Amino acid sequence: MKLMVQFGTKKMKMDIEEGMTLGIFKYLLSEQFGIEQDLIVLSVLNKHINAFDDETVESVGIKNMTMVRVLLLNDLEKSVKQGTGHDGYIPLIDKTKFVTVRRPMPGDNSCLFHCLEYLFYNKSTQDPSHIRKEVAEIVKLYPQKFTTDYLGQPNSLYCLNIVEPNTWGSNVEISIYSFLKECQIIVFDLENNLDVTYGEKSLNRCAFIIFTGNHFDVLCLTQSLTSPPSEDKVLFNNTDKSVKDKMKSYIQSEHPNFRFTF
Repeated sequence: MKLMVQFGTKKMKMDIEEGMTLGIFKYLLSEQFGIEQDLIVLSVLNKHINAFDDETVESVGIKNMTMVRVLLLNDLEKSVKQGTGHDGYIPLIDKTKFVTVRRPMPGDNSCLFHCLEYLFYNKSTQDPSHIRKEVAEIVKLYPQKFTTDYLGQPNSLYCLNIVEPNTWGSNVEISIYSFLKECQIIVFDLENNLDVTYGEKSLNRCAFIIFTGNHFDVLCLTQSLTSPPSEDKVLFNNTDKSVKDKMKSYIQSEHPNFRFTF
């Protein structure tokens, strides 16, 4: 995909891959123009793009031969972008209108990647391979962060291995994806009766996953136990204590000895 990008008086042509997320696109722009990624606002046809970084460039109106203008947030606007205003903000929900449900994922060596796709791509479980590719892409982009110590193997080797369909996902991939999607991911480890949280507390969003010891499923809210998956609520305001309490109650009803840390 060919774009024309303008930042101030600077203009340049840029080739990007179809399906690229806004987060990765902003990272490339920050490297190109030497600006902080969190301060970037994109504008197309004089309209600011207000969207999460996990959305694709095409989904927000950036298409082949589009002129994209790069603007900068001031400090006040930055605090709004991070969740104190309406942009990227998930409202609190009425917990009385929802029940907790566990959505089983396919057991095909990609259950974690199915979970991540379900959470961040409109409840889909059709193509876990693109989640693997996203993980590999972000690891390549941040070699200083995703080191051998972090990954358990050299960066380049990890990127080759993780896209293989028989490679299992683990805590490493959850941590990477939390970073990529700017979303705290809370995992209920039923094997060890404890929870593990990935991502900073300051993140605006949160999501929930169940781990049995050899399989991952999604934990979410829905209007009734017979509601279709398309109606699931899977991403939540990270300050919504009522949601977290509902998730805890569900886990504790089946695992009384579970130890919670949040």
